[in-house]
Amino acid sequence: MRHLSFIIVGLLFCTSVASAQEPPTAKSETLELIETPDSSTNAYIRVFQDKRMEDVMMEKRIVNKNAIVQVYRVQVFSSNVQREAKTNAYNIERQIREKFPEHDVYVSYSSPFWKVRVGDFFTMGDARRFQAELIKMFPALKNDTYPVMEQINASQIR
Repeated sequence: MRHLSFIIVGLLFCTSVASAQEPPTAKSETLELIETPDSSTNAYIRVFQDKRMEDVMMEKRIVNKNAIVQVYRVQVFSSNVQREAKTNAYNIERQIREKFPEHDVYVSYSSPFWKVRVGDFFTMGDARRFQAELIKMFPALKNDTYPVMEQINASQIR
């Protein structure tokens, strides 16, 4: 019984300390969820973390360069018309690199298809936002442009 009273007092103390702190600042989705005030007590958890750690977690999300990671890329071209598919793929790659030099562009051949994919996005939402930018810049590619998920080696991400 004595242990139970210590636990109750500890919980009450944590709740009162948590509710006396300032509201949380904008952070990652996970931290925002943790820091969301409780609906009944209005208490919340405040996480203090070094900015460098947040950068590593949110931008890189990679510690082991040999790990297999899931990324999203925006596919902009796929064709199996052998006479022109390779030339078209490399022309599209060149045009996209000129307009979006900050994103990697990947040309691949997996018999019988030539494909062009752009970017290394960690969320589907980021890929969809970039898809919208691509379609604004290259409206002719609208029907062939959509996000795809790929599993790649982490060392491939630049």
